[in-house]
Amino acid sequence: MAIQFHTDTRDDIMEAILAALDGGAGAALIAIYSGTIRATVETALSGNTLLAKLVCADPSGAVASGVLTFDFDPDITDAAADATGTATWFRMYSSADGSTISEANAILQGTVTATGGGGDMTFTSTSFVSGEPITLTTGTLTAPGA
Repeated sequence: MAIQFHTDTRDDIMEAILAALDGGAGAALIAIYSGTIRATVETALSGNTLLAKLVCADPSGAVASGVLTFDFDPDITDAAADATGTATWFRMYSSADGSTISEANAILQGTVTATGGGGDMTFTSTSFVSGEPITLTTGTLTAPGA
């Protein structure tokens, strides 16, 4: 049997993540990278290329029943991808440094795949082209047992 949490505890976990993401002066950031995902969120980038940087709404979402649902109204968009490459993973950062990505403000990370590929974040295609728009239209983060 998998570990289960009380509903209030699941909400507390997701509220803590939301507070960390929204802990700066502006909106949280999502950076999409190529290359091998780092071993931990604290592990520095190494040979990874920033393909796109998306700015979340502020606040970035809301929590209910152990699920953090990101605000995608309007969609989260990078009008022009930073580089050409294959998206393999993402990292989310708090807005503590405004719109600048700072590894000191990394909050969470996960995999990127094409739709149906089972990644933590999915796109229609993982082939990003410099200057082309990148858009996310939905997103949730679910606590264990929710």
